Amino acid sequence: MKRKKRYKKSVNSHKKICQNIQNKENEKRLLLYRYMPYEAFEKTIEDWSLKLTIPYETNDPFEFMPRCQDLKDIISKQILTAKNNPPGMLCFSTSMTSASMWGHYADRHKGVCLIFDFPCVPRKVPITSSTDTIQSYVIKKYENLKIKPDPKLLIFPVIYSTQRPPSIQRHAYDASGGHDFGQLMRLLTAKDQSWEIEQEHRIFIPIKDRNNSIKNKMIFSSFHMEYLRGVILGPQCPYSKNYIWLWIEQKKTISKKINNIEIYDSEYHPTEYKIISKYWIENLQKMKSNLILPSQLDI
Repeated sequence: MKRKKRYKKSVNSHKKICQNIQNKENEKRLLLYRYMPYEAFEKTIEDWSLKLTIPYETNDPFEFMPRCQDLKDIISKQILTAKNNPPGMLCFSTSMTSASMWGHYADRHKGVCLIFDFPCVPRKVPITSSTDTIQSYVIKKYENLKIKPDPKLLIFPVIYSTQRPPSIQRHAYDASGGHDFGQLMRLLTAKDQSWEIEQEHRIFIPIKDRNNSIKNKMIFSSFHMEYLRGVILGPQCPYSKNYIWLWIEQKKTISKKINNIEIYDSEYHPTEYKIISKYWIENLQKMKSNLILPSQLDI
């Protein structure tokens, strides 16, 4: 009997391993980029965390402002769901080639662009019905989300439009995955068409999440740092790949949290208004079949 039990346990274990391998092979990847000045990059690695943006602190005056009948309503920014308990957000781009993004967010091409590699599956989130939905991508833990969705595991593409979205029916930050959640996400991911060059994607994180910390009156989250794959140095970054590799290795001896991070140079495209990284492009080509957004290869 003991032999049979051991055999059955071994077979089940083998099936589980095979299933995990198959899931890994079928796993799709969403690659997202985050531009920043070099000094911010050093702090990101040292603290192993990313700064959250709080919704009502954004620099776009129309951010999270729904359409309204009365101009007086604009003052309250109805969202504002949540001045009592707003979600923080992490902002990424699907492009690393934009010269204007490098100029604006990465210290005039002297900073860096972080590469995040998220294992994802696409998922539609209902807004008002099963047919009125918005796109999202679920990170890694797919199986638990139907029961209790976690906002940290959902990536939302920003929707660019000339029209502001409608206000939500009830003002509550609800992570239950119901229609209130979908309405809120539509409001939190709507932007004016003039920002479309950013190709932005957002992750929302509750302020009170246990992975958050506060420093200098700013909120940081460490939850998504496990997905940091590499860093692309700006064309005018004053530091070499070797220097940054040695610096990261030194930091790894102090903090066991830091992952192995690939480092890439970048340069100006010879004929187009683009920043390119030849070795990273080679890696992208190898990942082609697993990319959720094949358009990321059009660089």
